[in-house]
Amino acid sequence: MRHSELSEGISVLDDSGNVVGTSKVAARHALLETALTRAVLPVPILILPPIIMSVLERFLPQNFVFAFNEPFPPPGFSVA
Repeated sequence: MRHSELSEGISVLDDSGNVVGTSKVAARHALLETALTRAVLPVPILILPPIIMSVLERFLPQNFVFAFNEPFPPPGFSVA
């Protein structure tokens, strides 16, 4: 997908924002950082919920019912 950036390089800027040149090393570094970030960022979202649920199941009583277990209130239930 980013093959052109790897083969041609990306623009390197100075402190003023002027283009100094192009760098293939900077392109490889940027693509590696992007790939690692995209691989690492979802890890907590995928790992933490099962761990939390196993801890809750271990320490909560067997007949414990979460308050919002049903998507809608039961029939005849009113909040008035």
